[in-house]
Amino acid sequence: MSGDDFASVGGALLRQLGWQLPVLLVCAIGVVLALLFWRRCPAAAALALIGVGLLLLAAFGQAAAAALIASLARSSMSGGGYRWVMYGSAMAGSVLRAAAVGCLLAAALIGRKPRGEDAD
Repeated sequence: MSGDDFASVGGALLRQLGWQLPVLLVCAIGVVLALLFWRRCPAAAALALIGVGLLLLAAFGQAAAAALIASLARSSMSGGGYRWVMYGSAMAGSVLRAAAVGCLLAAALIGRKPRGEDAD
């Protein structure tokens, strides 16, 4: 990769992250809220932090992968190789997001009392 390739990868990465800005902002708010609620409900806050962390990892990882893959495709990757790398990247991102949603669901439901029980 030449210097121009790195510049184009950097620009592509910033564009990818720009498109994901709403998700990144919600994740940042989620981190703050989880930290604020840590003392009150530590298990739910920990699960929320893990879920938000996985979403951030997926967002940054997929943005970086898309930028690098696009750069490689322009330079040396065959069509078939490009397709399989894109499939793998998409699957990895999907698995990360599924794990994140699972953690967020668990955070929302953990420690709930059955209906009719009085709160402490």
